[in-house]
Amino acid sequence: MTTFELVKALCDIDGVSGAEDNVRNYIEAQVKDYCDCKVDARGNLICFKKGKKTPAKKIMLSAHMDEVGFVVTGIDDDGFLRFSTVGGIDSRVVIGKRVRLESGIPAIVGTKPIHMQSADEQNTPLKLSDMYLDIGAKNKEDALESVALGDTAAFFSNTVLFGNDRIKAKALDDRAGCALMVKMIQSELEYDTWFS
Repeated sequence: MTTFELVKALCDIDGVSGAEDNVRNYIEAQVKDYCDCKVDARGNLICFKKGKKTPAKKIMLSAHMDEVGFVVTGIDDDGFLRFSTVGGIDSRVVIGKRVRLESGIPAIVGTKPIHMQSADEQNTPLKLSDMYLDIGAKNKEDALESVALGDTAAFFSNTVLFGNDRIKAKALDDRAGCALMVKMIQSELEYDTWFS
């Protein structure tokens, strides 16, 4: 597997903070035959790879598996999902974005249509509390058949290689780090190294 293919595979997995089990499981499957692995009580994957030499001081490399996203906090009578953010998300850039709930259900970040907004609303920056996730449900009962409070949602975006070896992907800021550590674990190392 090329490094790009590995980065793409990792970025395509949803792993909102607190719900990154699928990312961890994928990484563990890639490295388990090359090192000693364990998962701690907080869900961190900790790996030790024996190198050619034991250094005087321990070496550790670290990257995070999680990504920003949303958590469902309510469902209104019209079947729209109310949410809070998980991580730092700029409210100015989320309207109309596609997201995917942890169950795989697609959704769109929406708000009151502009033709239904007052003049004051049109001239005021939108707050996240004015937005909702639309899964196409008819009403609250319909939404409750496939969504529960506490479900997470991650941005849904295709990973693309473009230009001069450039990558566009969600969660790139540190799934690339995870991919590099996987590649290191799969290779021969000069020194014993811990990975987390």
